[in-house]
Amino acid sequence: MLVLEPFDTNLTEDIERLITWIDTEYINVVWASKKFNFPLEKEQLLNHFINAKAANIAVFKLVDINLETNDKIVVGHAEIDNLIEEIKISRIIIDEKCRGKGFGTSSMKLLIQWIKDNLTGYNRICLTVFTFNEHAIKVYQNVGFELLEIDHGYFQYGEEIWDRAKYILEDN
Repeated sequence: MLVLEPFDTNLTEDIERLITWIDTEYINVVWASKKFNFPLEKEQLLNHFINAKAANIAVFKLVDINLETNDKIVVGHAEIDNLIEEIKISRIIIDEKCRGKGFGTSSMKLLIQWIKDNLTGYNRICLTVFTFNEHAIKVYQNVGFELLEIDHGYFQYGEEIWDRAKYILEDN
């Protein structure tokens, strides 16, 4: 059973786990665009997480609980930015060892439900994704997100120019 748990900045293992998942500059950019410098460092993450509450950002770890043994495995990380009229699901990552097992779709459903249960006054839920990230886009579309716009030439990575798509879910 997949659940959302608050990301705990007091747990060194939560921060260290995230750092091990973001182990290349490429993954760092795909995960957080321009938000963090690479290599990802503890101080950089702590500053972000400490300021998250004031910035209306909820930070979660995605935890798979085995109901028979009660064992817990952290399979991912996600954040929800409360921009008041628009809620943005952001900085989503599933541990590479846990990909292809349905955790992406389950995570998105949990995040959407959390928003519906805990936030009010918003018009839509949105997210952004680089257009080459076809697997993530399929997950988002499968849970109801629709393409709103593409920001052509949004990011330069090496010699490549990446487009970023904005997806929205308006069915509150």
